[in-house]
Amino acid sequence: MNRISGIALALATLIVVGVLGCGSKGAPLAPVTGRVTLDGQPLAGATVCFMREGSPKWSFGQTDADGKFALTTIAENDGAYLGLNQVTVSQPAATSASTAPNRPAVGVPAPDEYFKQLAKSAASQPKLVPEKYQQLGASGLSAEIKAGQNLIDLPLFTATAAAP
Repeated sequence: MNRISGIALALATLIVVGVLGCGSKGAPLAPVTGRVTLDGQPLAGATVCFMREGSPKWSFGQTDADGKFALTTIAENDGAYLGLNQVTVSQPAATSASTAPNRPAVGVPAPDEYFKQLAKSAASQPKLVPEKYQQLGASGLSAEIKAGQNLIDLPLFTATAAAP
């Protein structure tokens, strides 16, 4: 190989690495959608949070009128980190506009402040979801996120309704 070809090859390699990057820019994510029910009924307006141990941020979503959600970590509906995630579900009986925190914008580096505000807001509201489902590690809820689309249904039960 002559000297000019070697230099051209080196420059081409640098350009490709510069454009594509080397390796991932963080842990891989996979799309996650699902449905939350409470005693068999869709749970609307609940906040669903996934946290993989050692991950830099939460993945979160809000349920619609049918209890359906899609998780966001960095970009809208991009999902959750691959691997075993602990899950929490919370929902106050009613949240007034004056006490509810603003949902973080897509791409916000870390939604930790949102969750602190959400916890503060929710603490003063009556709860529909039993307390155990709202505590990371104590909820008994977890999900293994794999590459590709993940469908995670979360059936929750009150003390008066028995789990199947």
